[in-house]
Amino acid sequence: MHQAYSEFMQEYEELGHMNQINGDTSNTEERYYLPHHVVIKNSSSTTRTRVVFDGSCCSSNGLSLNDTLLVGPTVQRDLYSIVL
Repeated sequence: MHQAYSEFMQEYEELGHMNQINGDTSNTEERYYLPHHVVIKNSSSTTRTRVVFDGSCCSSNGLSLNDTLLVGPTVQRDLYSIVL
């Protein structure tokens, strides 16, 4: 599990989806830590291990990543129309 998790995180960094930061607190650059955990599905033949990110977890300012994202238009018909 550790090896699969490490490989995923390394690939994520190589793709530019995240950056490693040092412990230097003098840097005024904004940072956001997105909590995540590993999910293992033994019955899967392709992706046994995946990493799940928690965008609804609130940060120190009381907002989550999900709170700051723009909400787009609904792309599907409403359920009532679908059922009819």
